[in-house]
Amino acid sequence: MRGRRTDGNQKEIVALLRAGGCTVVITSAVGSLGGNLAGFPDLVVKGPDQRIYFVEIKMPGGKLTDREKAFAYAWDMNGDGYIVMRDDQDALEFLNKCRGVVQS
Repeated sequence: MRGRRTDGNQKEIVALLRAGGCTVVITSAVGSLGGNLAGFPDLVVKGPDQRIYFVEIKMPGGKLTDREKAFAYAWDMNGDGYIVMRDDQDALEFLNKCRGVVQS
């Protein structure tokens, strides 16, 4: 079984989240285990609001796989606990949302 490739922007996004007060667990390799874990997101994040979020990292223009879509649907049917981040702007918007900062 081969290891899962990580998107090139993951390090930058993780650094921004941690600098913003988040606890970040990198789970990129979990999805490569297959079975019920296929499609598991790249990060588990405890935000500044103390909530837990599943974060899938994609390069700009990257698309979710069918298994990632299935995980997102199953997890996030009633809330906003599953997030796709593509760049540092997405990470900053997430941090602001957790802090209740209104974007104009």
